[in-house]
Amino acid sequence: MARTWHDLGSAQDLQNPPLREIKIGDLTIALCYRGGEFSALGGICPHAGGPLGKGTLRDDGKLVCPWHYFSYDLKTGVHRFNENFEIGVPVYEVKVEGGRLLLNPDPVKKGKPLPESHSGLNRPIRREEGPIRVAGVSTTMMTISHPRYSTSEDLLQTALDHARDELGAETKLLRVREMKVRPC
Repeated sequence: MARTWHDLGSAQDLQNPPLREIKIGDLTIALCYRGGEFSALGGICPHAGGPLGKGTLRDDGKLVCPWHYFSYDLKTGVHRFNENFEIGVPVYEVKVEGGRLLLNPDPVKKGKPLPESHSGLNRPIRREEGPIRVAGVSTTMMTISHPRYSTSEDLLQTALDHARDELGAETKLLRVREMKVRPC
C-alpha cells in the first residue's frame, strides 16, 4: 500500500515546544520532540480521553497524560500496568524531508483500548439492607499543577440532589482537591 504523507510544517519550528497537539481532520496527534527525534502518538488517552498533546514529556522517553498520569512510551505507544496488562495509543511514522516534518496518518502500530471489564463497573449489583446511601467523589482537580474546571462535578451534584430530594437517600459529595498520585 502506498504511504500518504501529511506536511506538518517546518521541522525547525516544530521542535519547540517539545510537545504539542496537532489536528489532521478528525485525527488528533501528540507530536513530541525529544533527543533530536520526533515522535507522533495518538493524542487521546484510552483511559479517559485525556489530551496527550497537553501532557508532559519525561526524561525516560514517556509521554504523560495530564488528567490521570498514564504514561505512554514514545516508541511503542504502550502504557504497561504490569507484565500481564497494557493499553496503548497509535504510533505514527514521521520523517523530515527538505526541512519539513511529514507524518503518515496511517498508524504503524494501532492502539490498545482499556477493556470494559477492567473498571469493575460491570459487576453484578447487589442491594444491601438499610437506607440508600449515595457518595459522589469529585476528582476534577487532580493536582494543583493541573487544575481544570469540569462540568462533571456540576452533574455529580445534580445527581446527588436528585437522590436526596426524590429518593430520600443520604448523600455526600467528597471533593478531592489534591491527590498524592504516583506517576505511572
